[in-house]
Amino acid sequence: MSKTSIPRADGGFTLIEVLVALVLIATLGFSILNWVNTCLISLEKAKSHQQRMVGVRNAVAFMETVNPMKLPSGQKELGVLRLEWNSTAHVPSTRSKDTGTFILGLYKTEVKVTLGDEFLQQFEMITLGTQRSSGDPNEEDTETKQPPKNQPGVTKGFME
Repeated sequence: MSKTSIPRADGGFTLIEVLVALVLIATLGFSILNWVNTCLISLEKAKSHQQRMVGVRNAVAFMETVNPMKLPSGQKELGVLRLEWNSTAHVPSTRSKDTGTFILGLYKTEVKVTLGDEFLQQFEMITLGTQRSSGDPNEEDTETKQPPKNQPGVTKGFME
């Protein structure tokens, strides 16, 4: 009996080579997936930070239009943003010859910005409060010499 040999295919891979290739591909795929996930998380954080900064910028722009002597506290809806503020006298109101017919006072205003139910930012700013007086420099105005009482109010328009 003659021994016949089974022909061997020379172009194939061994089982070990296939397993090593699969491990390398899986490791590379896991690394790429991890990198993409990290990029998506960073993008979400950047988007959240940008949204927070836009909200604060809009809040500051609105608060520059509020006269704390006339409206010391209140709340306002700006689209999806909600502002709440409370002002207290930082420097007492004064009337001098230099200011003409106006009574001036510096107010410390605390502002809280929320987006729906989510808290975005809280900040403080110093704002100027003005009020027109009667123009008589000898007249005592006890109501405006004291800081105004905090009366909650809601503004109707952006530029009132």
